[in-house]
Amino acid sequence: MKIRSLYANKRNKKGQVGFNIVIGVVSAIITLVVLSFAALLVMSSLRNSGVFAANSIEANATEAITGNVSNALSSFFGSIGTVFAVLIAVIIILAVAIIILVTRRFGTGGGGASV
Repeated sequence: MKIRSLYANKRNKKGQVGFNIVIGVVSAIITLVVLSFAALLVMSSLRNSGVFAANSIEANATEAITGNVSNALSSFFGSIGTVFAVLIAVIIILAVAIIILVTRRFGTGGGGASV
């Protein structure tokens, strides 16, 4: 008994380009979220570990780096809404383009006027 592959029809990928873009962007954002939380956990555990003497250059540098990274991450993830808005616009444009292509294909097949 043969198992049919999910990707058996590799030649017909019309309409999947936008979906692949969305999956790639969402996967990248999820990866960035996980990595940023891991980096913040490492930095906060380093800051709170007591390795550096109080008010030393290293302790102050660790505080500054942790503050800068947390500010950068909050500003980056604050603009994720814009990224999703652009993705939604791309999906809408692709849907309109697909609808136009399908109606043209059906319009040229009949005896009526075509666009």
